Amino acid sequence: MKTRNLQMNKFQINRMNRLIVFVFIVLICGITHAADGYRNKALVDSVPTKGFYKVVLSPEVISYVKRDYSDIRLMNSKHKEVPYLLVEEKSAESKQYFKEIPIVGNEPHFSPKLTRIVVENADKHILTELLFIIRNTTVEPEVIVKGSDDSKNWFFISREYLIAGGSAESDTSEIRSVQFPKNNYRYFEVTIPHKKGEVIQFIKAGYRNSEHTNGIFTQIPEPRIIQKDSARKSYITLIFKRPYVIDQLTFDIAGPDYYLRSFHTGRYAKQRNQSVYFDAWYSQTLSSTEKNTLSYENLRADTLGIEIENEDNPPLSIKSVKAFQLNKYLVAQLESGEQYEIYFNNENLTSPNYDLKYFSDVIPGTLPFLNVSHLQVIAVSDKEQSSSQFFNKQMVWIILGIVVIVLGAISIRLMNEMKRTKKTE
Repeated sequence: MKTRNLQMNKFQINRMNRLIVFVFIVLICGITHAADGYRNKALVDSVPTKGFYKVVLSPEVISYVKRDYSDIRLMNSKHKEVPYLLVEEKSAESKQYFKEIPIVGNEPHFSPKLTRIVVENADKHILTELLFIIRNTTVEPEVIVKGSDDSKNWFFISREYLIAGGSAESDTSEIRSVQFPKNNYRYFEVTIPHKKGEVIQFIKAGYRNSEHTNGIFTQIPEPRIIQKDSARKSYITLIFKRPYVIDQLTFDIAGPDYYLRSFHTGRYAKQRNQSVYFDAWYSQTLSSTEKNTLSYENLRADTLGIEIENEDNPPLSIKSVKAFQLNKYLVAQLESGEQYEIYFNNENLTSPNYDLKYFSDVIPGTLPFLNVSHLQVIAVSDKEQSSSQFFNKQMVWIILGIVVIVLGAISIRLMNEMKRTKKTE
């Protein structure tokens, strides 16, 4: 009888141990399921050759992701994460750069006390400044600037100092600048008086050139327009299919022929007493002399309210409103022949931390584009959905701790019973 009890106790302990292992496995699976948690995915275009690409995130994809874009992951065919950089277009950008023009005369010893530089402004740009890349020096001389259209007859322009004008690409050279009144001579002569041994070496000449670029936009599906007019105001509601990110709106107005109206963009919200008020975010102007393309900053909404101040004028007839989003990209190095997908819409994720951010300088400035398609909802059954809600990380570890404590207490009790059984044998 005692032997039988001992065997039963051992059997119960083994069964408890197996139960502990089973519960642990179930909970770990719950954690894994909760951590996966993606609700959507999309297919990336095929990769023709190995290299860096810009994967364009469509407005539909962006409408599902978190505001900080932290829940996007780029996966290969083995469901392994591929590091990426998130890059966003800017609505407009202006850059200044050194535009070189030829030096047609470079005479450091034009005379015993004079250096002479002649540059050709062949396109006759209107200039107010000349830049020179010179070898590093501490000398900051006074120079004389003259102009000519035939390189024979020279006319005085100004007397200025050759001052610091920026950093050059080389550590052994620098940029110096000389400014003067607006002129478009074909030739400019710069003479530099120097003492013995203070000759400056000129390497290149040029001027500051500006380059303006506009960001690349993608159109969002057009909203449904509801317009209601009162005596002095028009109330416009734009209804989108999804909460899109809106960076630009373009209004097509049918009439009247001449108008200049101020308007406010925002949303209608309810107060605690259920009364509705208008929460204005932007104040702008619509004009018959403009294109009526208006910019916003990362505005996310599925419904927008617009109130137009008509004063004593007839209301505007809004023909259509088009919305646009500045392009956003995942910049990543991709392999030819590999199939990639992006997974997103996961509230459990935070922003990834990839080493690629330390090597942005090796990524080419101009990259080919890849689009995404076949946006899918990742099917989750009601049972899986309730399980996912239950298995959040904190709750899992709390339950795991309770189960281990309870099962441990049961095991200790059974061990004590076994010891008592052995003593009575």
